[in-house]
Amino acid sequence: MSVKGDVFLRGVKAKGEVRLPGADIGGQLGCEKAEFTNETGYAFNADRMSVKGGVFLRGVKAKGAVRLLGANIGGQLGCEGAEFTNETGDAFSADGATINELLIFETHFSSLKLSRANVKVLRDDKGSWPEKGLFIGFL
Repeated sequence: MSVKGDVFLRGVKAKGEVRLPGADIGGQLGCEKAEFTNETGYAFNADRMSVKGGVFLRGVKAKGAVRLLGANIGGQLGCEGAEFTNETGDAFSADGATINELLIFETHFSSLKLSRANVKVLRDDKGSWPEKGLFIGFL
């Protein structure tokens, strides 16, 4: 998918996999207060996605894997107030992603993977980091 402007999935309630792999978005991707549910697989798959602006997952509730492997996000990746849970595997994985600014305040991750990710600015609070299931790799 190639979009010159913005893509909005605000308030969407999706059961099954939402797929945006390789998407090229010239503006921002707004998914505020969306619900993505696929407890047996990927709830939201945006591997290799390129977004010139920000990706806003504020208030998202995801049950199942959220994947942003190799994504390139030119603005913020805002996850404030979101809940990412997966009983059968990784809840949120952005391995190999390039992210200008990552915001995780009052965020719940049952697991978080950021191996080989390049995050220029990280803004967080201690309570948002999972007690277990955290993997951060270094380049």
